[in-house]
Amino acid sequence: MDKKKELLLKVLKKLQPYRNLAEGLIALVDSKYIDEKTIDGLLTIINQSIKNVKQSKNKEKMVKAVEIVEKIKQKEMKDTEAEDVEKFLEGI
Repeated sequence: MDKKKELLLKVLKKLQPYRNLAEGLIALVDSKYIDEKTIDGLLTIINQSIKNVKQSKNKEKMVKAVEIVEKIKQKEMKDTEAEDVEKFLEGI
């Protein structure tokens, strides 16, 4: 339990500048009232949060990629329209 507790404290201290709740959790983990079940629960919550952040970043990247593809598609359509107009004008 001590190693888990140390690991959790290290993670919470790294999160402290970004998450206000980390300070309270540090106090809880540092206290004598915390048990192994609570430590496991906190570690599970942190792991899930990390996965969600990674998924949201991946989602943002995919959305940006789709936007870029749409812009390229629109540019190609404009280029094709311009070529069609030129061919039409040549035929007059």
